[in-house]
Amino acid sequence: MNNKQAIKRFSSLYRDFIAEHEKCSSPNTVATHLTTMKQYLSFLKTVIGRSISNISINDFEASYIEGYLDCIKQNGVVAATCNIRLSSLRSFLKYAA
Repeated sequence: MNNKQAIKRFSSLYRDFIAEHEKCSSPNTVATHLTTMKQYLSFLKTVIGRSISNISINDFEASYIEGYLDCIKQNGVVAATCNIRLSSLRSFLKYAA
């Protein structure tokens, strides 16, 4: 899969993931997923210097996720919130698999 296809696949998967959660999850859960992804994509933009519109599913590797969690911890986010953010990313990746 080339990079353009991977970017398109990520966008489609995430839209479907959110749509499915809107049907069966609380509004707070959906809001958490949206906030987490927005923060993670912003982190990736800063770390790898890529436009958010060019981020793909391939950018969800362990080292980036660990870096994201370290970054939010350094910004004063408590462990419980870090666990929620990790759970949200994990939920998306399970859906994407």
